[in-house]
Amino acid sequence: MNLSTRFKFTLLVFSALGMLAAATGVFTAWRVREAISEKLRENSANAVALSAANASDLQENLFLRKIDQVFRLKDLNRLYERTVRAFSGEAGDLFASLRRLALPKGYSILAADGELNVVFRHGDFPDDFTPYRTRDIKGLDVGPTMLRLARENVPAFALIRRELPGGGGVKFFGHHFHLPERGLLVGLWSDIAPQQEEERRGLEKAVATLSRAFAGVRVGVSGFLMAVDGNGEPVIVPANVPAPPDLAAKNRLSGRSLLDDLRNAAETPGAPFIAESPWLGDARQAFFFVRRVRSLGWYVVGVGFVDEIEATGRQLSVALAAAILIIAAGLTLAAALMVGRLTAPLTRLARFAREVSKTDFFREAEGNELLDGLSQRPSRDEIGELARALSFMDGALRARVRELVDAAGKRERMEGELHAATRIQMGFLPGPLADAEVRGRFQLAAELVPAREVGGDLYDFFMLDRNRLCVVIGDVSDKGVPAALFMSMTMILLRSSAETGGGPGDLLARINRNLTRDNVNTMFVTLFVAVADLRTGELRYANGGHNPPHIVSASGIRRIEDASGPLVGVFENAEFPDGKTFLAPGETLFLHTDGVNEAMNWDHEQFGDTALEAALLASAGQNPGETIRRMREAVAAHVAGAPASDDITMLCLRLEKTAGLGKLSVKII
Repeated sequence: MNLSTRFKFTLLVFSALGMLAAATGVFTAWRVREAISEKLRENSANAVALSAANASDLQENLFLRKIDQVFRLKDLNRLYERTVRAFSGEAGDLFASLRRLALPKGYSILAADGELNVVFRHGDFPDDFTPYRTRDIKGLDVGPTMLRLARENVPAFALIRRELPGGGGVKFFGHHFHLPERGLLVGLWSDIAPQQEEERRGLEKAVATLSRAFAGVRVGVSGFLMAVDGNGEPVIVPANVPAPPDLAAKNRLSGRSLLDDLRNAAETPGAPFIAESPWLGDARQAFFFVRRVRSLGWYVVGVGFVDEIEATGRQLSVALAAAILIIAAGLTLAAALMVGRLTAPLTRLARFAREVSKTDFFREAEGNELLDGLSQRPSRDEIGELARALSFMDGALRARVRELVDAAGKRERMEGELHAATRIQMGFLPGPLADAEVRGRFQLAAELVPAREVGGDLYDFFMLDRNRLCVVIGDVSDKGVPAALFMSMTMILLRSSAETGGGPGDLLARINRNLTRDNVNTMFVTLFVAVADLRTGELRYANGGHNPPHIVSASGIRRIEDASGPLVGVFENAEFPDGKTFLAPGETLFLHTDGVNEAMNWDHEQFGDTALEAALLASAGQNPGETIRRMREAVAAHVAGAPASDDITMLCLRLEKTAGLGKLSVKII
């Protein structure tokens, strides 16, 4: 048979769309069935969770009621203790005064002498029972224990049980205190049987309430809700449960008992388990939704049968699948009728799209006959819109390619300039001092890690003369290239100003005057300058708004917080006072910028001064290089990979204990 290409293509599209519609219908129906079944399971799980919450709330109410009883008894004991102590402080017969006291029912006052003989009784406590010759429920001797605790003026409480001849027993709670002026141990005893009976009645009432609530819950059609204890014994079993629960029965699907599966499922309450057991009926599977009420030691269990939960979803999915297939068939036929009109121009446009890869985008567009012709179609015609879009894309691609080439060139030039700026900035940092100046006198280490490719922190160290070492650390107010330029200017002024002499405060004042002139960008820098006399250990310093340094010794840490002046580069006539302290041999001066103590992790929590000082204490006695390494590792552990928010700069100076041990160690990053 000789069929046209259009007919063949139409038949192909019709067949493809028909199969796609059928597959879509079947898949959608399956998903709907699963979604409905999942929703029913979710509702069942929510019912179990709500019931467990109700059980927990009822238990909490019982617990709060018990706590209230305890506090009332505690207040009553305090009242009578104050009363007894008041009577004891008065002259006269103490026991006669106590007998006049009106006591609540079940409440008694007992007094025992130093030999633990009961010498006074008042109240309902049994006359034939002496609590101070017995043991409490913990097995402790009541008399000696209460006397010792009361004499030490610490809480002395006892809980005892008196066995009754006919079975059972009565519990008494005793609060004790000592009257040293009378030589008496006084016990305030309460019969707690009424409270326990009230608790029992409250629990029975709560269980009855929960039983009514559980009976009103349905899991699916014939599913049910129940509660069992930790051993699988029924606690709440509503009347709609088909047979007595048998959780010792084996789950044929898991090979374990239902109780074991129930305990495991309680650890993941959002995930029910499926069971098949004779208790549930022959060859019938059920979902078990489990929630544990830890305060009661209960398990709230919802049982829903698989066939009932999935039945509704299955019925709806079949109807939906049939409807989708019918609609898909009609849409496929309509789509096939449109193929003929769409095929020819789309094929021509596809050919143009394939030729795009061969286009020289550096040449200006010269027009295209195909696109120009199709672009004349009506504005609402999709083929015309596509042709106009391809024509616009052709021109936009040509412009974008040229822009990308220009941008790539500019970016490469900028990256080269930044690399050069980084090398120049790092070139301003000092190199190692002469070994003859360092050996046996001090150890020095420094490190700078910029937050960006070009940073704004600085440090410097140099010998002013044979016996005086100057160390400097600073932080510029900005980042990037402007900060690097300001930092470079500061370091140049630092070296040049240091040559004119004077103390650290004079040096900061000269730098400040030079930086404030023509400072149109209102930038500033914090600086700390210190001059150490290597012969005496004297340390003279001045602070221009910088973080206080630390001095670490074997006995601890002290901060240099005095002599703090304003920021450098803000006020032209600012003054910077000098401070003075001493560095003993073996002590370490630690300088840092705020990039250390303000380093933040992913939760925006700062490293902080406390952690900084803890890291310094951990490195006490180490050389400066090791101190800086440990501080770097402590900051890195806190940051945990979060992006750096500021430059990190540290400088560490340690005077040697004996000659011949010092070596300069300077690390620049």
